[in-house]
Amino acid sequence: MAAAMTSFQTHGFKACTIEDIADRAGVFKGSFYNHFKSKEALAVTAVEMYVAEGLKTLPLEGPPSPLNRIKAHFQTLIAIQTDHIRNGCLLANFSAEVSDQHANLRFALENGVNEWCKALAEVIRQGQAAGEIDRRHKADPLARFVINAWEGATVRMKVTQSQQPLDDFFAIAFEGLLAAEPG
Repeated sequence: MAAAMTSFQTHGFKACTIEDIADRAGVFKGSFYNHFKSKEALAVTAVEMYVAEGLKTLPLEGPPSPLNRIKAHFQTLIAIQTDHIRNGCLLANFSAEVSDQHANLRFALENGVNEWCKALAEVIRQGQAAGEIDRRHKADPLARFVINAWEGATVRMKVTQSQQPLDDFFAIAFEGLLAAEPG
């Protein structure tokens, strides 16, 4: 799986071959099929692992406060993305590359992003109840918007080869959208 994650991050879904993954893992190509039915099945597992790892950085309970948990979550993601600017976010990359061609992978991507949105919305609701996050927006669409903005920033990061889109995302999200309601 580590070899697959690296290969998918480096080459994307279409350009990555089973042979690339097997070579990186130091195994014979034929042994791949002992574990996975297809490259798409492997990609589905990669997406599930990627989402699970990302969700570990967004605790549903504190301390710290809900807003600080959300900030820490995105700061962790920024640190990860900054270390791999050329690669971008696996969810954004796969979504742009294969979502309408591979139904199982598209479903895994949709499910993974939905899980992320659900977790973020829960912490946003907690922050709104505590008066830390603006209550003018419902938590669910706000969470979806924030994640959509994040995914867009990771795509732009790849284009610009800089952290600036992630920094812009963070500033607008936390100084504007998620800031406590004025007054």
